[in-house]
Amino acid sequence: MTTLVPSAPGRMPLDLQATLDLLAQTIVNALGFDVAVINLVRAGETLEVVSCVGPPEVREQLLGHIESKENWHQILEGSEPWGRLRFLDHTKVDFDAAEMLAWVPDMVVLDEPEAWHPEDALFAPLHASDGSMLGILSVDMPRDGRRPDPLTRDALEAFAVSAALAIEHATLHSRTEESERLFRGVFDASPLGMALLDEDQRMRVVNAAMCSILGRPAAELTGNTLDPFTHPDDLQFETVPERELAGGRSLRVEQRYLRPDGSVVWGELTATQIGDGERAVLQLRDVTEHREAVGRLRHLASHDTVTGVGNRSLLMERLSCAVQRREEHGEPLALLFVDLDGFKRVNDAHSHSVGDQVLYTVARRLCQVTRAQDTVARWGGDEFIVLVDRVPDAATAVAFAERVERAVSLPIHLDGDEFRVTASVGITFSGAGDTTSAGELLHNADSAMYQSKRHGEGGVSLFEESLRRSADRRAHIEEVLRSALDRDRLVVHYQPIIALQDGSVTAVEALLRLRDDDSTLLYPDEFLAAAEKLGLLVAIEYAVLREACQQAKTWESAGHTMPLSVNVCVRQLVEIDAFEVTLHRILADSSLPAERLTCEITEHAYLDANSATLSGMRRLTDAGISFSVDDFGTGFGSMTYLRSMPIQEIKIDRSFVAHAPIERAAAAILRAHVILASELGVRCVAEGVETPEQHTMASAVGVGFAQGYLYQEPVPGDALLRHLERLDGQSGLLFKVE
Repeated sequence: MTTLVPSAPGRMPLDLQATLDLLAQTIVNALGFDVAVINLVRAGETLEVVSCVGPPEVREQLLGHIESKENWHQILEGSEPWGRLRFLDHTKVDFDAAEMLAWVPDMVVLDEPEAWHPEDALFAPLHASDGSMLGILSVDMPRDGRRPDPLTRDALEAFAVSAALAIEHATLHSRTEESERLFRGVFDASPLGMALLDEDQRMRVVNAAMCSILGRPAAELTGNTLDPFTHPDDLQFETVPERELAGGRSLRVEQRYLRPDGSVVWGELTATQIGDGERAVLQLRDVTEHREAVGRLRHLASHDTVTGVGNRSLLMERLSCAVQRREEHGEPLALLFVDLDGFKRVNDAHSHSVGDQVLYTVARRLCQVTRAQDTVARWGGDEFIVLVDRVPDAATAVAFAERVERAVSLPIHLDGDEFRVTASVGITFSGAGDTTSAGELLHNADSAMYQSKRHGEGGVSLFEESLRRSADRRAHIEEVLRSALDRDRLVVHYQPIIALQDGSVTAVEALLRLRDDDSTLLYPDEFLAAAEKLGLLVAIEYAVLREACQQAKTWESAGHTMPLSVNVCVRQLVEIDAFEVTLHRILADSSLPAERLTCEITEHAYLDANSATLSGMRRLTDAGISFSVDDFGTGFGSMTYLRSMPIQEIKIDRSFVAHAPIERAAAAILRAHVILASELGVRCVAEGVETPEQHTMASAVGVGFAQGYLYQEPVPGDALLRHLERLDGQSGLLFKVE
């Protein structure tokens, strides 16, 4: 924000000055702003800055500054009401805010939607009981760089009411006793816990909020320091040197406090020395709910919603750390790849709910037979991975895996029924001196697991260098890829995207297949990684883009004009200049308008959104091309892409769509993605819709568009054209919406 203020020093009772200074200081200490300013109405239709807490250079510039009521009126009219507060959004005013502001802070602006901008402003008009204006309270430079949350706004409103009361009563009654009474009213009514400390750091006076936060009566708190009520592990505040508080400086610490019933409350404690330096004022803010909410979000982001164990993200983080410890300190590790045999039979014969319960039970058993230092994660489907830290040798790792296999294979009893699944476990051991990467360890454990499966359901296999049973297959696919561009092995199929509102076809996605020697078609997950490894992926993606654009023009010639979505790889966007040139050439050769093309970025691959990439993407967007995030919600790029890139569409990953009708968590995530898309003004597409239930759920939560086998499987371009022509005689609908 930018602080809006007035000037020309006026005389004010010392008791009122002290009250306003303390209010401003308390706001800075407790509400997370670096600057607080109070303006009072003066004669001559002006307002003057009478109190300012902040850096010395700010106080020097603002104290005594005068602004006209006319300017203030224009600012108020152009501001957005936030309850009793007024927020000036620099992007929404029709005047130059910087020209009207007495001071614009020099601050770093975060790269996120709720970031605070130097030309933003937040202030609270101070009104007397008869409605007349007494002044304006303003705050600036939030320490977290973000616009304040509702709790902070409520607290600021409370301080504004207290300031108005203090000003009104001091104006009517200049007696010191009245000002002291008003200050006590501010103190007692504060939503933050407050206490006045004596020279021994003992609490002389506490307010009701302090008693409520700590769950103790005032009689128990007064005369004590905070130490008896502080969690033993957090007894750190007393170690702060008193000189740190000298000169009115503030100290802030977040720590735990114990209530009489043994419960723990997290508090943000701020201490400021006042007066002659022998006393201090404490403010205590209850941040328990905030910390718990942050903890829940972090847990949700790193843990599997079905089983409660870690997810891929957590496993990769822990595995990377373990590999680093091996390299730096020689600490050995083992990786167990656990695949459930027979789970598909259980899932097919019973409901998905039963399948989820089986997975949950298996996860609990894995946790029971592993140590606290080990990591259990669900890799996907019926696959789990166990990272075993500091295992001394391969023989111990094998014994550990055998214990895991026995635990998983025990009967599972659910609602009177017995279910049996077994585990095929692949092990890879990595000791001191080994240079195998995290990705290679995963691959080795996976190879060992398939070796175990070859021997029948249930069993344990240790990876050895000679165990390269999938190597031949990989070598064959690489050989096919090397001739893909020359021998017409690339096959493009197309899948419609429909509008859920009426079932009409709104766009088409191009999907790549690779033709094997026996004419079977390989899916992308079978060859894309190899293509990238061989350095062929970019050329393949351009070939697909070229063919898809030509196909779109063919459809247009037949009377079907539809937008086209084509996947692009990270390397193309990293080499953004070459991508721009090639893309424009392909569009020109096919005569396809840029507005009809959407480039899909997969979220599974990390893209470093550097300035060159962003600039190029924005130029392409200005030219009419759209960008979409594929598999949204499953990788590490979601928020990064939406925050930093010109994205016009998100495609919700099929995993959320598939589980939404049967899992509250998945449905909640699906709904959250829809809300996020709506708030950001981007299009939202549900991927992998395969059942009417999934269709109904997607429509119910507000998804606008969808694609999947329920509507149409991917088919060659001419087959899709025939299908579209048949639809012309059926009102143009692809899917009948009930």
